[in-house]
Amino acid sequence: MACVKATANELAESGANVYEIAARLSHSDLKYSAPYVRDIDRKRLAEDSFDRVE
Repeated sequence: MACVKATANELAESGANVYEIAARLSHSDLKYSAPYVRDIDRKRLAEDSFDRVE
């Protein structure tokens, strides 16, 4: 299970979308892939906001 999560995180960090992650991990429902993309998007938004302030 940890390997699957690591793969999903790696894919999301490299810019894969929810559909690509779902296909790679054989998820039948996007609700299983969406958290990885959402978490990375949230992280990117936070980093971008700090870059604007500096």
